Amino acid sequence: MKSEATLRSWVASIKSNGTNTLLLQQHLFGHRHEIRWKDLVKEAHRQGIRVYAVLNLREGMFYGDSRGWGDVRFNADSGALRPSRSPDLLHPEFQESIKRAALDLATAGVDLIVFRFDPPSGPFDGFSQHGLDGFRRDFHHPLSPRKLFTSGGRPWTQDSPGVMPVVQVRGGFAPEFWRWVGWKNREYQNVLDGVMAVVRQQQPGARFGIELHTDTMTNPRRALVRYTEDFLESRQRLFDRFIVAVPERGVHGVAKSSVGQAAIEMTELLDDPSMVFVLVSGRRPMWSTVNEALIVKASLGLQQGVGLGFRGHHVP
Repeated sequence: MKSEATLRSWVASIKSNGTNTLLLQQHLFGHRHEIRWKDLVKEAHRQGIRVYAVLNLREGMFYGDSRGWGDVRFNADSGALRPSRSPDLLHPEFQESIKRAALDLATAGVDLIVFRFDPPSGPFDGFSQHGLDGFRRDFHHPLSPRKLFTSGGRPWTQDSPGVMPVVQVRGGFAPEFWRWVGWKNREYQNVLDGVMAVVRQQQPGARFGIELHTDTMTNPRRALVRYTEDFLESRQRLFDRFIVAVPERGVHGVAKSSVGQAAIEMTELLDDPSMVFVLVSGRRPMWSTVNEALIVKASLGLQQGVGLGFRGHHVP
C-alpha cells in the first residue's frame, strides 16, 4: 500500500462504481504485499465503505514458512501419505497463528472476518497426525486411510489430486468414510468456534463469516465429501454471515439457477437474507455500476437483502 493520497483515491474510485464493501485477503504466510488494515479501514469507513477481511485457512505455505504445520494427504493410487502445501487446521500452533491474525484484524476495525478454505480440504486431505489421533480419541479405534477408499472390494482410483467425481461417491464408500468426513468437518468447526470466542473476548463487536460452496445447499452430500462443508453444521456455530462462493461460469446459463436456489434455501433456513452474501470470482468484474450489479443480482434470483460481490479487488 502506498501513500494516503493513493489510498484515498483508490477507495474513491471503488466507491464511484457503486461498491459498498471491500473483501480483501490477509495472508497468513510470507507475502511481500502487506495491507495496512488500520489505515485502510479508517479511510474506507470515512467514505462509507465496509471492509471484509479474508483468512484463507488452506493458503499454500512457502517452504520456509511450513513450521511443521503442514497437512497430510492420502494418494489413493500409491496408498501412501504425502505432505501437503496447505496447513493443518488441527495443528495447535497454526490455530494460535489464526487467533493472532483474526485479533489483529478485529482490532483494526474490519467489519467482517471471513474464513476461506481454498483449495478445500477434500476427501484425500486431513490425514495429519493430529487428525488421525483425534479420530482415534473420539471413536476408540485407529483410522486406516486405505480402507476408506474402497468400493465393492476395489480400490478407488485417484485420477487427479482433489478431484472426486460424484458418480463414484454415491453409495460407494464404507460407513467409516462418512464417519471420517463428518468428524473432520465438526473438528474444523470446533477450531473456528474457538478462534471466534477468543477474539470476541477482547473485541466483543468482532463479526465472522464462512465461505461455502453452493453444493452445501443443492447437494449437501457432495459438499461434505469434496469440500468438507456442511451448512447445517455451520449454521449451529457462531458465524454472523455466510458467503456463497460462485465461479463466474456459475452466473451464466442453467448453472445460475442453482446459485439463486442455494441462496433462497439458505435465507429460508437462516430467516435473514442479510446473513447471505454471494461472492463471484472471475478474471474481471462482471459489472461496473450499481445498475449492472442489480441486473446480475436479479438474473440470479437473489432476494432483497442478500449481498452480491466480486472477488478481485487489489489494494494499491
